[in-house]
Amino acid sequence: MRVEVMEHYGLAQPIDQAGYYETAHHKQLIKDIRGAIHEGRLIAVCGVVGSGKTVTLRRLQ
Repeated sequence: MRVEVMEHYGLAQPIDQAGYYETAHHKQLIKDIRGAIHEGRLIAVCGVVGSGKTVTLRRLQ
């Protein structure tokens, strides 16, 4: 079934092997957030479903 789904959506590789694209702005945001956490500041991560909250938190680990 996986092959059929990949063909239907035109995927070249399985979704679990897909990466992500990170711009210089994204890198700076992560750096700024890490700095704020290191200083002991309160950080809130919020957004709509699928906006990348979990990915962002994983990058901070």
